Amino acid sequence: MKRSEIREKVMSAIYSFLIREEYKIEFEPLSLLSESFDEDINEIDTYAKEIYLNFIKHRNEIVKKVQSHMTNWTFDRINSVAKAIFFVSCSENYIDECDKKIIINEGVNLAKKYIPNDDYKYINAILDKVINE
Repeated sequence: MKRSEIREKVMSAIYSFLIREEYKIEFEPLSLLSESFDEDINEIDTYAKEIYLNFIKHRNEIVKKVQSHMTNWTFDRINSVAKAIFFVSCSENYIDECDKKIIINEGVNLAKKYIPNDDYKYINAILDKVINE
């Protein structure tokens, strides 16, 4: 599986996490990753698990970083898909081997695919600042 496909599936798991949390639906965080990949957790690519676990571990820190670069917006006001894109990109940035340009580009590609209009430009601008801190 290509890394872009991995990122998309992890984004889907993070999105499910955010929606279930918002509506106060009980869930097991790792089961969401299994559902997204349609595989047992032990069969899922290590890279995917690393991104997802970074999201769980660094979530509050990521929100603060993204929020610090937002103007006239707050993180809680953006839609859950955009949040999931920020989370997957920023979580991947905690992995040492990752190229920052690729992380930003992949985040922008996800935004182009899942977010309407030219909102990907906003994602690009924020990710560029956060990832290159």
